[in-house]
Amino acid sequence: MADLLQEYKEYYRTRADRFKNDPEYSFSYEAENNLAKAMESCSLLEEFKDKLGNLNDLCAVALVKDDMRVEYSTFDEMKEDIRKLAAQRILAQVDGCVDVMDVVTLVTEITNHNSIEISKDEMAIDVFSDWKRLEDIEELETAIVPERRKGENRESSQAIKNKMMENIIDLENSLKEWFPGWKLELDLIYEERHFRLLPYPKESIDRRFNEMRAVTNR
Repeated sequence: MADLLQEYKEYYRTRADRFKNDPEYSFSYEAENNLAKAMESCSLLEEFKDKLGNLNDLCAVALVKDDMRVEYSTFDEMKEDIRKLAAQRILAQVDGCVDVMDVVTLVTEITNHNSIEISKDEMAIDVFSDWKRLEDIEELETAIVPERRKGENRESSQAIKNKMMENIIDLENSLKEWFPGWKLELDLIYEERHFRLLPYPKESIDRRFNEMRAVTNR
């Protein structure tokens, strides 16, 4: 039994030392080190049951804190102002968790909510999938055609605009269940997190942005 006790002590010490000297996982090292010390203080393996307490749960809390601290720092540096919210909220609340299941519930609820926020935020850039339609409108309205075709082009152009507006309204209605009163904010495409994803020159984006605003009244 003495050999088994020593094996357990080595196991918990190895768990703690994984995080030693890693500044990004200082919470985990502290929690795991406390757990290892509790085991190392035992003369008999049976003593560990009384000394364990909630040390394992605190290790789970610490690991989440470290992970979320890294995630927040990364998204903040990238100016991902929406994606960093989950980590920010988890860090603000995770110390109130008393066991692993509390941690799991907290992380799941916050990340699920943030996923909806991310989807809403990305709608501004998704709307630019209508870039081709804007080009079609420009072509129809500027094409040099016989007089008899001009009316047809105007009708075709208006039909495209109506469809684009219909899509925007459907989108807004679908998200109002989660975000009452939400409306598409086209200006968000100029936020760095979105703007860097657009593979077009700024002057082209500016022009299509103004066209999109005129069509959608957003």
